[in-house]
Amino acid sequence: MTAPIAYSTPASREELKFPEVKLGDVGNKVKRVQEWLCLNDCPVNIDKAWGPATNRALNRFANVVGLPFNDALTLELWDKLTAPMRLALLGPVQPDVKSVPTSDLMRDIGLIHFNCKVKEIGGNNRGPWVRLYMDGREGTQWAWCAGFVSFLMRQACYFKGIETPIPHSISASGMIRDAKAKGRYIEGRDLTNLMPVTIFALKGGTTGYKHVGLAISPKDGSVNTIEGNTNGGGSADGDGIYRRTRAIMSSDYIYLN
Repeated sequence: MTAPIAYSTPASREELKFPEVKLGDVGNKVKRVQEWLCLNDCPVNIDKAWGPATNRALNRFANVVGLPFNDALTLELWDKLTAPMRLALLGPVQPDVKSVPTSDLMRDIGLIHFNCKVKEIGGNNRGPWVRLYMDGREGTQWAWCAGFVSFLMRQACYFKGIETPIPHSISASGMIRDAKAKGRYIEGRDLTNLMPVTIFALKGGTTGYKHVGLAISPKDGSVNTIEGNTNGGGSADGDGIYRRTRAIMSSDYIYLN
């Protein structure tokens, strides 16, 4: 039986839908299997064709997780391949999640996503995680940092049974615009006492802001972060979810509680 999903969107349902495929098949269903093989350290070419290499990689994965394999994808194998996304959708285990501040819950959920080793696969801004955060979109033009933060916000508010503090957005500038409209925006230079968890918006780019993420634990002029579509160097167009440290004054902020 497929594992239960606590938080569900059209994109998550599409990503986790069982693709009934086998050796010799071609098409997008095979591509999805190949993506998840790569994400599970069984890398293959993502060419939409289930040939000998994909077959051998899936056989290897089946051996690792202790499941039988007979040249076809089973529901049990698919659940194991996609287990990280299923875990991320379940969210944190809290005794009374409704009493947890939205910002703290977003932080806790963000750490779960980080621990699921979220990465792009198949090219720039591509793969199942990107499509999850971007409501099915992927490709070079779809920078997904805001989609990731918005997804955490929607997921946290779903568990709490409340409306999101700002509308869902997949652009950094859009999030700032909405925060200003809701009275939740503050310039970095105006900060006197930054709250424990906020959304940071890194200045730059053609629209004024080029990157967003969660800012946590401000101290001594810096914040720790959880951010998507970055890398170890802090790029605004990276390859996964990372935990970093940034200077407070380099960004503006959105308050969540």
